[in-house]
Amino acid sequence: MLSVLTTPEDLNHLVPERILGHELSLPTPSRKASEHPTRSRTVDVLLIDVDGRLTNLALMKLSRYFKEQGREATLGRGVCLVPEAAEVYASSVFSPASSSRKVKSLKGFYGDSLHLGGSGIDPKKRLPAEIESWRAGGRVELFGRCVAGRLS
Repeated sequence: MLSVLTTPEDLNHLVPERILGHELSLPTPSRKASEHPTRSRTVDVLLIDVDGRLTNLALMKLSRYFKEQGREATLGRGVCLVPEAAEVYASSVFSPASSSRKVKSLKGFYGDSLHLGGSGIDPKKRLPAEIESWRAGGRVELFGRCVAGRLS
């Protein structure tokens, strides 16, 4: 068992002398970092909620649409940069400077492959009719997995 104790200078006299001044020895790794197996993560459809705190209905509809096609939808939040994503859809509900910066970062990373929508981008833009017509109801698992930030 390893314990680390930090005390204010004026309380050092309460700590036994045999404990003071000892350095911790760090264990030697058993193998090099390059020997660790690498995990390849791929993301089929990445759905990014740029700035919302509540469930984004448009992203739920997209998730259901892709799941019905047998594809996996992954939810990301904020500036979610996943180079392995096959398709990327992002929704920005608000339009303050912080949301605009996030959208700019996403555009810079994904370029023209980013599908962007939401009331913070264009309040008149709608999902295709076959996706938009879906109504929420019942208990449905909508996202296969969630990511925060960047997958490695």
